[in-house]
Amino acid sequence: MIKLNLGCGYKKKEGYVNVDIDINCKPDMVIDLNTPLPFEDGSVGEVWMDAVVSYINDLTLFIKELNRVCCNGAKIEIIAPHFSFGFVDPYHVRGIGLGFVGFINTYTGTNLKVASVRMEWLRVPKLHNIIVRGVNKIISALANANKNFCERIWCYWVGGFELISFEIEVKKD
Repeated sequence: MIKLNLGCGYKKKEGYVNVDIDINCKPDMVIDLNTPLPFEDGSVGEVWMDAVVSYINDLTLFIKELNRVCCNGAKIEIIAPHFSFGFVDPYHVRGIGLGFVGFINTYTGTNLKVASVRMEWLRVPKLHNIIVRGVNKIISALANANKNFCERIWCYWVGGFELISFEIEVKKD
């Protein structure tokens, strides 16, 4: 089974086909993710995407493509900017929230099962100060204790959440 790192940028993953549109980062394959994926039906067993879905023009078509190329039981990891975080990248098309997978299943006819969802106040790799790391851990833990309350009300009180991540399993009948 193929393992894909979609939108890899300079973060290549060993054992994965590293895919990006930017030839400067020297991916294994140069692919515009706004076009059909050049993989056979059911040939992909794992997909990793970090800060990718916020750039996709038609997320419904993209999810249909992922579903097509993934085999039954494939794992998809999606890390994306949460909608509550102010976008600084002018190429972002959207932010993502808790309703993402339900919305996608409704409009694509896919059957994606969410194994886990996690919200992070700050993206940890940027953090160097032990106090900020501690505050991040506390705020993120409180948010994940009640994600719906956090997303509806509380996220705005702390300046938004930098990311939301989904572990998803592809189910095909």
